[in-house]
Amino acid sequence: MPWMNISCPKCGKVSDLEAMTHRPVSGWLPPGQFQCPACNHAFQRREIEPGHTFEWKGQREYIHGKVGLVPCNAVM
Repeated sequence: MPWMNISCPKCGKVSDLEAMTHRPVSGWLPPGQFQCPACNHAFQRREIEPGHTFEWKGQREYIHGKVGLVPCNAVM
């Protein structure tokens, strides 16, 4: 897994991907879910506005909607 830093939208702490996706008691979080090791704020990246489908030259194309960070249930 590539190394990357993620910042918590609540407290602003910057941690690597492993620290944001692994909990000491329960193990790995579900895909796409993150939890801050400092304040335990849990969040996911999700589409907050719907995407659009359009047809161009006989092919259907889909453009994703706006993506944002949405709070979710924390894990122990």
